Amino acid sequence: MGLLTYWTFEDLIYIEHFAIDEALRNQGLGKATFLNFLSQQQEQVVLEVEVPNNEVADHRVEFYASMGFYQNPQTYFQPPYREGGQEVPMILMSKYELDDDEFFEIRNLLYREVYGKKQEK
Repeated sequence: MGLLTYWTFEDLIYIEHFAIDEALRNQGLGKATFLNFLSQQQEQVVLEVEVPNNEVADHRVEFYASMGFYQNPQTYFQPPYREGGQEVPMILMSKYELDDDEFFEIRNLLYREVYGKKQEK
């Protein structure tokens, strides 16, 4: 049907990937799955989405916004997965709105733990 992979930290859940099989999309399965997952999380939940500059990216942002996620305004780049790769401009969306200090703390946690990079404020 699909998959949802995530990282669990002390006070944070980071959703790394969420996808529904293309043949099963537009039937409400993604919404039901995502809301069920969220209902089990008391912690802050964050995820990265592409900057909405095409129909697919627009739809992703709209989907997560419809689930109650905030589109945080701070500048965010996904670090490259391999040495010499390019960082990718993204949006960090969250279950609860992030102030600047929370944003930078979460960004630095993700950079360090998920991507193996150090990043200062």
